Order: sequence, then C-alpha cells, then structure tokens
Amino acid sequence: MCGWRHVSCYVHSLNLVVQTALKLISEIRDKVRGIVGHFKRSPQAAEKLKNMQIQLGFIPPLMLIQDVVTRWNSTYEMFQRILDLKVPLSSVLVDCHYDAYLSNNDGLIISKTCEILKYFKEITVEISSEKCVSISKSIVFSRALLKYCTHLENQSYDSPQLTNMVSKLNQQVQQRFGSLEKIQILAEATILDPRFKKFGFFSERAFLEGKKTLIDKATSIRIENNIPIVTQNQPSVTGGDSIWNDFDEEVSSQLISTNPTSAAIIEIDKYLQEGLIPRNKNILKWWRDNQNVYPRLFELMKKRHCVLATSVPCERIFSKAGQIITEKRSRLISKNFEKMIFLNFNST
Repeated sequence: MCGWRHVSCYVHSLNLVVQTALKLISEIRDKVRGIVGHFKRSPQAAEKLKNMQIQLGFIPPLMLIQDVVTRWNSTYEMFQRILDLKVPLSSVLVDCHYDAYLSNNDGLIISKTCEILKYFKEITVEISSEKCVSISKSIVFSRALLKYCTHLENQSYDSPQLTNMVSKLNQQVQQRFGSLEKIQILAEATILDPRFKKFGFFSERAFLEGKKTLIDKATSIRIENNIPIVTQNQPSVTGGDSIWNDFDEEVSSQLISTNPTSAAIIEIDKYLQEGLIPRNKNILKWWRDNQNVYPRLFELMKKRHCVLATSVPCERIFSKAGQIITEKRSRLISKNFEKMIFLNFNST
C-alpha cells in the first residue's frame, strides 16, 4: 500500500519447500514423532534409554529431539538423532513393549532423507545468521539448490516415497527460487559482493540486467573532490599569459570529456575485472578498505548489503520467553523479564 519494495523471507520459503516434500513421507514422520513423544512423556522409558546408552558407551547420553511444525530443520534433527540412537533405542522399545517399531525400510528412508536434506539444513543455518551480510547469498544459494535438486532427480532410489519426495523438492525449488535472480535488489547485492560478482548468477542475462541498473544508479551519485569535468571549449587551465598557452590550445580538441555515465561504467568494469576475495572474508571490511577506489559503488553497497530479513531470530526469542515464564515463575514482572531476555539474547 505504501509502495515499499519487499524481499520475502528466504528461510520461510525454504521451510515451505521442505515441508511440502516431507508430507510424502508423513507416515514415517508420524511414527518417529510417536516414538519420541513416548520417551518425552514417560520418565521410566527415558531413564531406560539413558542407562542403555551408558552401557553401550554413549558418553554423554543423548536425548531424543521432538520436531515442531514451524521449523523443518527440527524434523531433520529428530531424524538424525533417531539414527544416532538406533541401537539403544531398538533395545529399549522392545523392553518397553511399545507397539510401533521402525522397520529396516523405515530406517533406510530416514537415513536417505537426512542425506538428501543435508544441504538444505546447511543453507538454513547460514542464511539465518544475524551478524554478517546475508542478502547477497540468496541468489548463490538458489543457484546451488537448483543444480543440487536436478542432480538428485537424475539418481535412482530404492523407495518410491524417496523418488516422489525428491521430485517434489525439485518442483518446489524451481517454483520458489527459479526466478530469484531477476529480483533487482538481490541481483545488485550479489554483484556488489566481492566474493561472488557475476559468478553468483545462474543466468548471464540476469547478471547483465543487474549490472545495467547499477550503472544507472551509480551515474546519479555525485562524488565530492572529484576531478573537474573538462570540455573541448574549456580555456587554458593556467589562465592569462603563460608559457603553456600554445600547448593548451593545440591539445584542447584531444581532451576527453568526463561525464558521470562514463565514470560509473569505468568504475564498475574495474571492480568486476578485479579478482574475487575468499568466501570467508569480511566483505564490509573489504569495502571499507576500498571505498576510495570505488566511491560510487561504495555508496550503493551501503544501501544493498544487509542482513536478510527472517523470522528465525524472533522465533528464538519466543522460545526462550516460554522457557523463562513458567507456572512456577508466574509472578515475574515484565520489567525484569525484558532485562533477562535482553541479557540472554546478547550474551554471546
């Protein structure tokens, strides 16, 4: 309504992609949830599982993880923990006479699902970072996911459930991330990242369009203490009677006229021709060191490089709030509660 440009939450889109694919193995996921829920509700079963782990040399003993609907990676962590505790868990389930068991086929599907979703988990963790520039990674990650899902779909699987899940993953990734590099803000941010530049794009055309918009915007930026514009009819730079008068008059037609557009093109071309910096380097520090070399791009960079908006941090705070305010601490006043949340969130 206000005409503001909007960049959607990347993590939310990724969550929708994976959650849609996981519905195709919902029967196995529900079975695992039931097993985890049994040990969460029964102190006796949890204690037996702990003792069995100690007997088998699991030091320290691990706890089962229950997933939540809003975070797909919690399902990944739940599956991974089930695989880690496969041996002690099987023994304790028999001892507890639990009526649901994971078959060998179930274990195979769980194991393969974790293997397939490993890269999705890595991207979810990295894009949720709050202390480094993440917006320029959106197109790079999308490109990687498109290639990865195409590779997955070209492989054969023993289970039709896995085949259908991979097919759904590929379809969802194509639908939600296939045209991401056409978004102007994301394209500009990727080009202005000295770690990626044009190598972050899947399409050469998308890169060229992003470069064109950067040139247009860089042209409108006025740089202080810039070299004066020289025109062909400009009089002698020395002024008055000087030994240089004859020379200035002779070469006046050869002087190159400098205009904002050509200056912007030269600056961007010079930046793009420079080599990439290592992926683990701090790009904000790099721009600070090179702001005098690329003054126009530096001004644009300050408007584009940011932490990508995501709902993950606020959900973390909500989870911590639920752990602090309990039935036994119901008289905790709001002022003290706010201070505790602030200290907890900023302690690292």
